[in-house]
Amino acid sequence: MLKGKKVLFVHSSASLYGSDRCLFWITRDLIENGIEVDVVLPFSGPLEAELQDSGVNVHLIDPIVFRRNIKQPLEMARFMGNAIPAVGRLRSLIRKRRFDLVHSNTGVVIGGAIAARLTGTRHIWHFREILSEFAFLWRLHEPLVSATSDEIICISRAVASQFKSQKLQRKLNVIYDGIPASGTPPAKRPARDNAGPYRLISVGMLAPYKGQDILIGALGKLVERGLDVELDLVGDAFRGQTVFQQQLKELARDLGLQDRIRFLGFQEDIGPFLEAADFFIHPSTRPEGLGLVILEAMARGVPVIATRHGGALEIIKDGENGFLVPPNDDLAMAVAVEDLIRNPQRANDAGSAGYETVVTRFSLRETQGNLLKIYHRVMTAEA
Repeated sequence: MLKGKKVLFVHSSASLYGSDRCLFWITRDLIENGIEVDVVLPFSGPLEAELQDSGVNVHLIDPIVFRRNIKQPLEMARFMGNAIPAVGRLRSLIRKRRFDLVHSNTGVVIGGAIAARLTGTRHIWHFREILSEFAFLWRLHEPLVSATSDEIICISRAVASQFKSQKLQRKLNVIYDGIPASGTPPAKRPARDNAGPYRLISVGMLAPYKGQDILIGALGKLVERGLDVELDLVGDAFRGQTVFQQQLKELARDLGLQDRIRFLGFQEDIGPFLEAADFFIHPSTRPEGLGLVILEAMARGVPVIATRHGGALEIIKDGENGFLVPPNDDLAMAVAVEDLIRNPQRANDAGSAGYETVVTRFSLRETQGNLLKIYHRVMTAEA
C-alpha cells in the first residue's frame, strides 16, 4: 500500500558514522519496497555519494541543526539568522516534490519539522540523542516536537525517557537501530600465541564527549603494568574542528604512546579493523542514544567494553555479552582490559554472546519492519 509514496528524510550530517549508516540502510530498504526517497543533507560528504548510488535524490540544504557550539552567543545568532531562509527552502522543496511524509532523522535537526507543519505534510521525528546538555533549550524543544510530530521514534528507552509530556507519551515508539545480518556466525576467535601486541579499537568522531582521551589514559596504565597493547582510533574530527584531535596526539606523545596509537581517520569500511582487534572500547563520557558501533563490533564476535550509561545499558549485560565501566575512569577501563587479557576464555565467551545479542535483538530486518508499520499508520491515517 506504500508503493509509490514519497518520503523526504532530513538529516544532520553527511559522514558515515552511526546515524548516517542507519539512514543509508533504511533508505535502501524503502526503495526496495517501492517508496521514492529524497534526503536533505547539510553539506557534502561520504554519505551523499552512497545515497545517490542507491537511487536517492539528495538535496544540500541547511536543515537547521542544534550543534553543541550553539551555547556560544555568536553561534546562536548565526543559527537564528539562518533559520527563516532555511525553512523557506525546505518548504519550497516539500511543495515542489509533493512528499507524503517528512522524516527528521535526528532529534537535533528542526527545519524539516517546521517546514512539514507549514505545508500540512505528515511528519515523523526520529530521536537518536540524549540531549541532557541542552537542558536550557529542551524546555522549548519538547513543545515543538509535540506540535509538529505525528509519531516519534526513539532508538532506546534511554532516549525515550527524556520526554516528560503526557501528550508526547502517546506518540512515542522505541525502535532499536539494527545492523545487517552477517549471514553466518563469526569464526571462534583463535587463541593467541602471545606473538605481538593486543590491539584495542575505538570507532567514532574525534570529540571530547567520545572519550578518546580517557581511552589513551587507560592505554598508558596498561603499558605501565607491563602489558603489550596498541590502539586504533578510527574516525575524524567534525568538519575541520581538529583542536581535540591535536590534543589527543599531544597526550599520546606526553605519555610516550605515540608509537602505540594509530590515528586512522575516517574509514568507509570499518569491518576489517574490527576483525583485526582483540577488544572494542566505547569510552563515551556522556550517555549516547544507543551505540551502533557497539553492535557492529559484537556482530564480529569482538569483546566489548563500554561506559556504563545511556543506550549501552540496553545492549550489554555486564559480564555476559560485554563489560561496563564507569565513564571518565581510565583506571577502571584499564583494569577491565587487563582482566580480559588474563582471562581469554572469558573474553571469547563474551564475544560469542555479543554476536547472539545482535542476531536475536538488533537485526536490521526487525528495525525496518517496525519502521514500515509506523509509516503505514501515519501515511494512511485520516487527516
